[in-house]
Amino acid sequence: MSNKKKLLFLEKIADKNTSRDELIFNLINVLKKNGWVTDNKLDLFYKKYKKKNEDIL
Repeated sequence: MSNKKKLLFLEKIADKNTSRDELIFNLINVLKKNGWVTDNKLDLFYKKYKKKNEDIL
């Protein structure tokens, strides 16, 4: 692997018991942390999922 390429998924985003929504939420977090820009559709999902989890706690 060249020095210019960087692995994004060194941290775990899911396992076999992870829900689809949680997997997407974790993936969005990793991508944002690595400088990726998300569109409005992903931002809405992210905010909705985050609010849903805050309501549970």
